[in-house]
Amino acid sequence: MIRYKVVWKDRGSFNRNDCFSLKYEKDKIVKAKDDTLGIFCFKTFYNAKNYCYSKYSEIIRVKPIGRGKIPKRIASRLTNDGIVSFYKNEIGYDTSFIPYGTICYPEVLVLD
Repeated sequence: MIRYKVVWKDRGSFNRNDCFSLKYEKDKIVKAKDDTLGIFCFKTFYNAKNYCYSKYSEIIRVKPIGRGKIPKRIASRLTNDGIVSFYKNEIGYDTSFIPYGTICYPEVLVLD
């Protein structure tokens, strides 16, 4: 099964949060940070492109490792404070605001 991940051109996490940011290098397994929802992916390329796509980002293919889960909430802001408070306090948007096609995994193998 293939999933899609939005990253910056330097292959860093799209959220740019120092606490939770990861690097996505081809042929490497990337593990989600402890106490997080997992690695934020999309079910289809189209879902990923609709979420956010710019000349500064790219969409890469990943192979999920582990069981996927659809989050009940997501962070209300993609800032350090917003993401940290979300993970610690469950503050964030409910499922009606989660981008369509979102699914999180404990680990992924980067294919691109």
